[in-house]
Amino acid sequence: MQPYNQQVKFRPMGHAKNWILVASLLVCIHLLLSLLLPRSSELTAFGDLTQCILLLSATLAILPNAIKTEGRARLFWALMSLGFGMWLWAQALWTYFEVFLRQEVPNPFVGDIILFLHIVPMIGATAVQPHIERDDHVARFGSLDFLLLLAWWLYLFLFVAIPWQYVYPNEVVYGHTFDALYLCEHLVFLLGLALVWRRSVEPWKTIYRHLFGAALLYAISSIAASVAIDFHSYYTGSLYDVPLVAAMAWFVGVGLMAKRLSQESQPTRTTAAGHGIWAARLAMLAVFSTPLMIAWAEVGGQIPQRVRTYRLLLTVGTMLVMGVLVFLKQHLLDRELVQLLRASHQNLEEMCQLLRRS
Repeated sequence: MQPYNQQVKFRPMGHAKNWILVASLLVCIHLLLSLLLPRSSELTAFGDLTQCILLLSATLAILPNAIKTEGRARLFWALMSLGFGMWLWAQALWTYFEVFLRQEVPNPFVGDIILFLHIVPMIGATAVQPHIERDDHVARFGSLDFLLLLAWWLYLFLFVAIPWQYVYPNEVVYGHTFDALYLCEHLVFLLGLALVWRRSVEPWKTIYRHLFGAALLYAISSIAASVAIDFHSYYTGSLYDVPLVAAMAWFVGVGLMAKRLSQESQPTRTTAAGHGIWAARLAMLAVFSTPLMIAWAEVGGQIPQRVRTYRLLLTVGTMLVMGVLVFLKQHLLDRELVQLLRASHQNLEEMCQLLRRS
C-alpha cells in the first residue's frame, strides 16, 4: 500500500500559533487552580465548563475541514468531528450532574456508553486513510469488513460491560471491565494512527503526528481518571484533569492546522491490496469468535443467570447482523465474479473472431 502522489502545500496557520499560546496559558491556570484550591463547587464548575468549551472548540475547529475538503478527506474529518461531538455530549451530561444538579455523578455513569463509543468514529476515520486512493471494489469490500469489525467491537462492549451496569448492577465489576475495554479501545486508536502516520506523506504525516500525540495524552489521562473514579479519589478540577485539558487543547490545534491542507493535483489510484486482505481476515476472525462468546455466556463460572441470558440473546442477535453483512459481501463477490467471467468470455470470443479473419 503506497500513498498517492500529489503536490501539496502545508503552512501552519497564524490562528494555530496563537492557539498554542492560549492553550498553554489555559493549562497553566488549570494546574495552578488544581494545586492551590481544595475540592469545591467552584473548582468543579471551572473544570467542567473548561472541558465543555474545549470540546466544543475542537468540534468547531475540525468540522470546517469536512465541509471544505472532498472525497475520502471529507469522510475522515466528518468521522473525527462526529467523535468529538459525541465526546462533547458525554461531557455535557457529566456537567449537567455536577454543575446544574449539584450532585456527584453516579457510578456507573449513564454517559459511559457515549464516552466509549465516541472513539469508534475516530477509529473509523483512520480506516478511511484519506492519504491514499483505493480502487472502487477494494474500498467497497473494505467498508463491509470495517462494518463487521465495528459490529463486533460494539458487541464486545455490550457483552462485557453493559450487564454490570443495567442487567445485574455491580459497581466494582463494571469499573474493571469498563477500564479494560476503554484501554483496549485507546490502544486500537493509537495503533491505527501510528500505522497511517508511518505510511503517509506530507501534509497528512504532520496531521497524523499531532493526532497521535494528542490521542496518546488523552489515553493516559482518561485511563488514569477512570481508575481514580473506581477508587473514589477523582473529582473534577483535580490534577487528573490537567493532562486531559492539554489533550483537548491539542486536538483544537490539530483542527486549526488542518485548515491549511490543500491539494493541487489528482491522486494516483492504488489498490492497497495488503490492507484489504488483513481487514478481511480480521473480519472473519470476528465472525468466528461469536460462537466462543456463547460458550463464555453459558459456562461463565459464578455469573448470574440474568447476565447469562442477556449475553446469549445479545450474541444471537449479533450473529444475525454479522450474517447479513457476510451474505452481502458474498453477494457482491459473486456478482463481481460473474462480471469478470462474462468479460473474459467476451474477450475470448473477440480473439477467436480475429483469428478467423486472419
